[in-house]
Amino acid sequence: MLYTGTIYVRGQRMVRPELRRRTENLAGLNAPDSSMAVTVLVSGETWSGPLTDEARRYSRKASFIERVRRTTDRHVHVIDSAGYEALLDGGHARCYELTAHP
Repeated sequence: MLYTGTIYVRGQRMVRPELRRRTENLAGLNAPDSSMAVTVLVSGETWSGPLTDEARRYSRKASFIERVRRTTDRHVHVIDSAGYEALLDGGHARCYELTAHP
């Protein structure tokens, strides 16, 4: 699992170490920033960092995932904060297309 943007769980902003810990508690694996092994990108609602792709307003990680999807036959699930929360609760998360950060 890879994370980009600001992610909220039950209304609280989550920092990366906490997200990683919660993922590991569910037997999930956290991927390094540019690992081809990534299977899920949690895309937060806001982004304050630099944009790698100005035209599409993608963060570096979103650009990487778009490239993986385009150049390989692998699918990477893109979920939002609500989807991440659903996974934590044992549910399912809807997969979205990558979207521009506001």
